[in-house]
Amino acid sequence: AGAAEPKRGGSSSRRTAGRPATAMAPTKALAQTPAELRETWSRQKELTNLKRVFGTLDTDRDGQVSEKELHAALVRIGYRPKPGEVANMIWEVDENCDGQVGWEEFQATFHRYISDQTGLEPRELFQVVEFMMHDVDQSGTISQDELMEILFARFGKDQLAEKTKAFFPKTADGGVEGEQAISFAEFRQFMDTIKPKRKTNREKALAVGRWQLGRSET
Repeated sequence: AGAAEPKRGGSSSRRTAGRPATAMAPTKALAQTPAELRETWSRQKELTNLKRVFGTLDTDRDGQVSEKELHAALVRIGYRPKPGEVANMIWEVDENCDGQVGWEEFQATFHRYISDQTGLEPRELFQVVEFMMHDVDQSGTISQDELMEILFARFGKDQLAEKTKAFFPKTADGGVEGEQAISFAEFRQFMDTIKPKRKTNREKALAVGRWQLGRSET
């Protein structure tokens, strides 16, 4: 007996044969929710700003931020560092001990700090970067709205009012006094007063373990 004729319609591979690639099922990227799209856009914006700040610091375009370049950048935004202060900023994040900060170290430092819940990550260089990401025109100041954006990103909506109240003076009717320009020195002094919540010894030990594990994986 001859071979049986295939049924009409055939297998899925036969049904799709000859169709253009655009007829295939949509990719996962196209199925992102609005929240996922906002998160993707936010991360892309953050990366763009981070690259802009690194480029601003790396004035000789050698792919490294030196002590001299960082010192000059701080002076440009109106901050006079103490002796040894800039060297310490670099030393804290200089993973390969070459006395400079490369792009990979720069990016890793930023992301480690924003996700840190232990209070153990270095904050000196991060504060410079965070300030410069919002001081787009390099005027040496940020506005109240820009500071509130930083506080929102750092502490979320629940703590925003509390942190804002701690920084801005109030008028008699409880409102915030007129628009203020905030210098890097003021920004840094305020951020230095924000300390992690006191932990028990066990919590401290667990926090140190997580911190060391996170650094070993980067």
